[in-house]
Amino acid sequence: MLIVHAKNYPSNAANFGHLNNLDYSVCVEQRPNYCGITYTTTSNVSFAMTGMDGIGNMFGIASCQSDYIHIPQGITPNVVNGKPHDRFCGTALGNYAIGPIVSLSKPFNVQVIADEDEISTTEDVENSGFELLYQLLPCSASESFQGRISS
Repeated sequence: MLIVHAKNYPSNAANFGHLNNLDYSVCVEQRPNYCGITYTTTSNVSFAMTGMDGIGNMFGIASCQSDYIHIPQGITPNVVNGKPHDRFCGTALGNYAIGPIVSLSKPFNVQVIADEDEISTTEDVENSGFELLYQLLPCSASESFQGRISS
């Protein structure tokens, strides 16, 4: 497993959050015979993109508008009737349930979006960014997700 993290992570969230005005992507090299990717947090406090402590996982366009990561067609495994989403925010990673995000969409990338308001009295002041482990999924393992990941 390898790590991808927000610029400036870990920030001292008590004094300032992650950097503001961000719009960049982190790309993961595709390898032959690998058809998917899994992203997991490195700890229970390594994801904070919009929201105060304890808010939990948030996902989708309606919930994640100011600061979020974009993982194309991301879904948390083992969620019954879960539909994929692209935007993830809050203080925990997950789609319908807290947990890892799997994507079969290529190219493999995480887009990072942050607005201009990271050091005020808004809920964004406590956001430290994120640190995620990623692991490529062999095509044989990815097949179990094929029917569940569709828009």
